[in-house]
Amino acid sequence: MNFRNISAYTTFSIILLGIILLNACTQERFTDSPSVTLRFETDTITFDTIFTAVGSTTNFLKIYNDESQAVIVSSINIGGGDNSFYRMNVNGTPGSSVSDVEIGANDSLYVFVETTIDPTDENTPFLITDSLVFETNGNFQKVDLVAYGQNANYFSNVAICDEVFTNEKPYLLYNDIIIPDTCTLTIKEGVRLFMHPNSNIYVLGTLLIEGTKDSIVTFQGDRLEDYFDDLVAQWNGIYLLRGSNANVNYAEINESKDGITVGFPFISEEEILDNRTPVLNITNSSIKNCLSRNILGLRAEINATNCLFTNSSLYNLEVANGGTYNFKHCTVANYGVGSISHRDPILRMANYARLGDAIFIGEQMNLNFENSIIHGSEDEEIFIDDHSVEEGFPINYNFNHCLLKTELNTDSIGYNEIENFGFNNCIINPIAADTLFISKFENDFHLNNESPAINAGFSSSILFDIEQNLRDEQPDLGCYEFME
Repeated sequence: MNFRNISAYTTFSIILLGIILLNACTQERFTDSPSVTLRFETDTITFDTIFTAVGSTTNFLKIYNDESQAVIVSSINIGGGDNSFYRMNVNGTPGSSVSDVEIGANDSLYVFVETTIDPTDENTPFLITDSLVFETNGNFQKVDLVAYGQNANYFSNVAICDEVFTNEKPYLLYNDIIIPDTCTLTIKEGVRLFMHPNSNIYVLGTLLIEGTKDSIVTFQGDRLEDYFDDLVAQWNGIYLLRGSNANVNYAEINESKDGITVGFPFISEEEILDNRTPVLNITNSSIKNCLSRNILGLRAEINATNCLFTNSSLYNLEVANGGTYNFKHCTVANYGVGSISHRDPILRMANYARLGDAIFIGEQMNLNFENSIIHGSEDEEIFIDDHSVEEGFPINYNFNHCLLKTELNTDSIGYNEIENFGFNNCIINPIAADTLFISKFENDFHLNNESPAINAGFSSSILFDIEQNLRDEQPDLGCYEFME
């Protein structure tokens, strides 16, 4: 017998058997049926407003194989190829095209997509479209990609002096924006300012915000996907330094860590002793959804009229170390809605400032609330922090015709027009709290038709509310006049 022939025959048989078995396993493991199609959780991946040259959040698509056998997706392509505005990543593999992707039986796969839109000279919004194209067993399927993008004016780590922002294009601000001493930034009606994470506006000179009822000025984070709506701490805030001033009319400041800080947080004894008073005049405006405070005043002057201050994780309003503060027809409310956790009182007033372990007693503080509302979900919404008051100045405060949520013994504190001290004709802890606003949990702070704030004010020089509705001779409390 020729053993060499037998050996060759045996080897050939083993190889042939292996091929047959491998083919059988392949046929058993993967289906090549032309009827197989993939299932997608959506037929369109939509990116909200994407600022040119900034990029976007990474969106994803989940793909399902509903077959009892695995499938091989021959190719996943971005329709526009390497020239597309979109980028793709499949199983850790980036690129505009990926081949031979396995999806197990009754299993799924994620495809991640992001986009960057290049700047153009166009001022109007535009759509950037493309698609993901899938080939499976000769079948082609697609998922559309849609981004709504627009141009913006970009400022980053820059000093702005005597410039005027107009509403032809939105503004995207990065990092530190500084208005130097003797300089002015004027922001005209309808301007939209989108703030990148950790961006700040520092004012040493003058900030003028000139919105109107029908064309307000808005500040918010630069992420516009639904997840980021009203999410706190998307940017840092506006900081008025010692000696600066700001006039703000019809502005909405949203989604920051600090809304407006007047006096800037003290970081040195020299700053604490700096007697230059920062001034904020704010009318017909709202500050909301702040990680820290809506407004902080440190030995400052603040005059607020027809303003809405809501949803802050710390105090809505905090004033300390002296200063003069006037709030007229303001609504200050906090109920711990959305990403806000409301535990601290809405209003804190203190006659000192703290720097490390050192305490500095400030100047005389005069705080005046007229025809206003301070109401929230806590039992005590007013905190009088008169630390070491014997060593310094007492806090002079006056709540005149206000609706308040407080456990303070207001009956034992008299009202004196000369000393501007105490409570006068205030509504304390109204029983009908749930009828105060239209919907406090949906952030609608217009007055309910049964609100105790209706006709509870006294006639003043404030003739119109935040929406330019005429106030009557016995006006309502807060920034909104009730309208039938």
